[in-house]
Amino acid sequence: MIYIDCTSTYNINMLTGIQRVVYNILDELQQEDYTKEQVQPIVLSSRGFLPITSLNKHRYMLSHNNFKQQQKYLTFFKNINFRKIPKLYQLMKYVFFMRKRLKTAYVISEPSIRFTKGDIVLFLDSSWNLPMWKEVKKAKKAEAKIVFVIYDFIPMLFPQFCEKAHSKQFELFFRKSLVVADQYIGISKTVMNDISSLAADLAPEQAKKIQYDYFYLGANFSKENQEVKKIREEIIEFFNTKIPILLTVSTIEPRKNHALILDAFEKLIQENVSVKLCFIGKIGWKVESFMKRIENHPLLKKDFLVIHDANDTELLYAYQKSFTLVFASTTEGFGLPIIEALNYNLPVIASDIKIHREIGQNQITYFQDDNIQDLTSQIKQILLNPKKISCSSWLTWKESARMLFDKLK
Repeated sequence: MIYIDCTSTYNINMLTGIQRVVYNILDELQQEDYTKEQVQPIVLSSRGFLPITSLNKHRYMLSHNNFKQQQKYLTFFKNINFRKIPKLYQLMKYVFFMRKRLKTAYVISEPSIRFTKGDIVLFLDSSWNLPMWKEVKKAKKAEAKIVFVIYDFIPMLFPQFCEKAHSKQFELFFRKSLVVADQYIGISKTVMNDISSLAADLAPEQAKKIQYDYFYLGANFSKENQEVKKIREEIIEFFNTKIPILLTVSTIEPRKNHALILDAFEKLIQENVSVKLCFIGKIGWKVESFMKRIENHPLLKKDFLVIHDANDTELLYAYQKSFTLVFASTTEGFGLPIIEALNYNLPVIASDIKIHREIGQNQITYFQDDNIQDLTSQIKQILLNPKKISCSSWLTWKESARMLFDKLK
């Protein structure tokens, strides 16, 4: 049996980033005849790992009012900023997950999982937050295969883009995982190479015993979600124009380089280039001053739109109505919006970094990282000579799930 940890996604009522991956992969594996009988989603509780039937779709369909309430809650804790005090942050995390584990143990009546020889325990979720090591060691002792999916090593390789407490927590997670891991699977070749390199540096003897592999993420949207969710009028109104729209899709955080994109947009406006800009993504960390800049921007809700809570239908609508995707990250584990955009025939301008070259290849336009002159030049060029994109043959989530499943054997 393949047991897939979904604890963080189960506990967090959102569908972004890693939660999107967990939901899509699990959903596909549970639907396909070839895999559904071999897969069991699990969540961590105070009674150990417990089985769940699936991740219920309605949990991730937040109303915009609920989203705003959740954002107020998150903003409160960000203002206090526990992360500036690592020990206090770790204590808050421990209390949060202890409460969640107790609640899960109460809600789910099924007995805890007893792993046996030949089982595979796949940590697909953001498991670095979990106090799970006692249970993982039990599974290891029972001769189950322990597999970790790694999305990126940004907290360790680029700590300047993360809160200090998060970087320390992630490094501690990776060091502990090295003791029990039988296999690591990255979400790209680039991440896989980072895993094997760091493992060899931190635990050279143990690293030799571990398998290393990778799989790619899917790019299609759920048709069911598209049918259920509606597009807000303000979004329809913004995109109802003949003016070319630059689209950026990602969490607003320093490494995503939204500031550079906004600088380029302002430069184009000053040069009388007719263009609009749309940011889609939730608010991340270390962006307090940048968010004030956005909130006070003179073109906000005119030629500049920011959406923090877009659903799949709205995101797909934006991909279909925009002129080009601008993706300026200084570092990534994958860069899913690039593939999503290509999948819907939207041209892409991306920073010239290794992972973008891996997944974008010769299908997208690159600009020199952090070079505003090069970025504006590339935008002007694509405005004058629109790049035609034929429908991308990138993996669907079904194919992505099968690829991951096959790597577990």
